[in-house]
Amino acid sequence: MIPEILQEPSEAGLIAAIETNFSDQLLLWQQSSVEHIEIHHEPDVKWVKTGLPHASSNMVIGARFAAEDVDARIEQLIARFRPEDIPFSWWIGPLGRPADLDQKLENHGLKHADNSAGMAADLQSLDENVAAPAGLSIKRVADRGDLEQWSQVGSSVFQMPDFAMNSLRDLFSNFGHALDAPYQHFVAHLDGHLNDRPVACATVFLGGGVAGIYSVGTVTEARRLGIGRAITVAALRHARQAGYRYSILHASAAGLNLYRGLGFKEYCPIVTYVWTGKNEVET
Repeated sequence: MIPEILQEPSEAGLIAAIETNFSDQLLLWQQSSVEHIEIHHEPDVKWVKTGLPHASSNMVIGARFAAEDVDARIEQLIARFRPEDIPFSWWIGPLGRPADLDQKLENHGLKHADNSAGMAADLQSLDENVAAPAGLSIKRVADRGDLEQWSQVGSSVFQMPDFAMNSLRDLFSNFGHALDAPYQHFVAHLDGHLNDRPVACATVFLGGGVAGIYSVGTVTEARRLGIGRAITVAALRHARQAGYRYSILHASAAGLNLYRGLGFKEYCPIVTYVWTGKNEVET
């Protein structure tokens, strides 16, 4: 048994893991060789600045502000991005402080962007029944070419501009494609669809003691066929084979039923705000 992998966490431990798995990725990113990326771990917050004019490429996460300092700290963080008018997203997880941080962000001009549910599941109880369409094949990304296919789906499904997706792909490339790499990506093809172009993608990040599922998406032309469920199960199986007992994810309203059907339970809300600046590229 690998010591850092959670085996019998309490509910509070799972809630903490929902946030830690996400924020621990920034610790990993510091090891990358991608240029033009700033990553800062301050005692009460973490933030990343790529300089790219896209809110999802620049983030503030893990804020733990004292009530008397919150307004000043918010302004200090905005000041990191204001000179170049770089848009950024501010992620409030279950451990965010103070309790009214969302209202404080609105007072400082940030706009509410998204709500999602922090969910977790015991992989020993994973419902692996998959009614996938005939001709579906799912492959673990094993090289740069496979990662290019993964990014094709991601660009389409998540409406990311090419420069943002290219930067993300370059970042992931730094960590390799071995079976024990911290990021594991998956791509699906469906015979006879899209001229053999990939139809779905998913990613699992192994960190913070759990397996975090991210970037699950299916192109419009291949939805409602069970492909999203199938590729998620493939990623979860890999995590279980790697020794992980629990998985976490952040579910949109559209994905709740899918994940509930796999055995995930809701544990906490996650809220995202954005500061748009003046130079954000529309997707």
